[in-house]
Amino acid sequence: MDKFKLKGIVSRMRFSLMMISLMTVSLMMISLMTATAHATTIINGSGSSFQAQLQQVWAYFYNNENRVKVNYQSVGSSSGIKQTLSTIVDFGGTDAPLNLKELSKSNLYQLPLVAGGIIPVTNIEGIHTAIRLNGKILAGIYMGTLKTWDNKEIQKLNPKIKLPHKDIITIHRSDGSGTTFNFTAYLSSVSPKWKSSYGTHKSLDWINGIGGNGNPGVASSVQSTKNSIGYVELSYVEKGVKNHQFLDVIMENQAHEFVKATSESIADTISNYQWQKSVNGWFLDSENLKINPSKKSWPICAVSFIILKRNNPYITDIGKYIINALNEKGASYPAKVGLTPLSPQLSKEITAFIKKNFTLSNK
Repeated sequence: MDKFKLKGIVSRMRFSLMMISLMTVSLMMISLMTATAHATTIINGSGSSFQAQLQQVWAYFYNNENRVKVNYQSVGSSSGIKQTLSTIVDFGGTDAPLNLKELSKSNLYQLPLVAGGIIPVTNIEGIHTAIRLNGKILAGIYMGTLKTWDNKEIQKLNPKIKLPHKDIITIHRSDGSGTTFNFTAYLSSVSPKWKSSYGTHKSLDWINGIGGNGNPGVASSVQSTKNSIGYVELSYVEKGVKNHQFLDVIMENQAHEFVKATSESIADTISNYQWQKSVNGWFLDSENLKINPSKKSWPICAVSFIILKRNNPYITDIGKYIINALNEKGASYPAKVGLTPLSPQLSKEITAFIKKNFTLSNK
């Protein structure tokens, strides 16, 4: 091959390589531009297992409609608060509302998101009918002073059910829990002995029983443990009863009526709560909950909150997410997971608060 032909071949090869390089760079630039155009803001939250299922539903629909991806991990209210304070996550979920002093000290906003009931559930050997209990008996069971299911106080409330002479096994939350906070707040309100001995806390040094992690852990433990009693939120009750895993308890309320937990009986109770508000948002002191005398009210309820730092860099995006959760469409989802939406009026007030305050320029 003569040198002129060889030089031509080399020139063509160089040109081809140059074109391939240019095309590669162009494709890379197009890919980068496309990725930038579809860039997603990622917001991370953690905390309350009470609101976890609802957060997954809200996040799914919000993620599909916006360039914001919301992740939420169910780790319990105590961990959610700690991770928010240490900025491991952007927001926390808690069923144990912080008080005004705590909110101010940590420069936090706190907003109610959703409400729900806390329901005792049982798995008693040979019993296929829901039993009746009252607050005094429930406190006695968890204090260990009422030890067997056929105790005369329990049997008196259930004359048509022959309860077995079996030891009662209590199931409680093993993690720091807003559900436990509200459950023990109720026991403190109906039993002076419980209040003086144990009080209201997110976690306790339980004297007996079995611990379960989160609402799922308690539900699973009750299902697998004969002659047990536990406390979970409504969505887990509906699943457990439907699948014949355990039974919900019919509770005596403050009007001395025996009622079942339903979204209506829970909403009736929540409507009578006495809200307190400050520049940090909303809070509820468990000692200041209004006693609801309604004959149809469910006695053990909770409100689940979101907390976040007031100087959070994603505060505007988080605000939009909350507004979306509280609008008419978002408010239709709580009932699907056994929870109760906030009243339209309260949702409007929270929305107005967010629009006024959730901007970085205000911090």
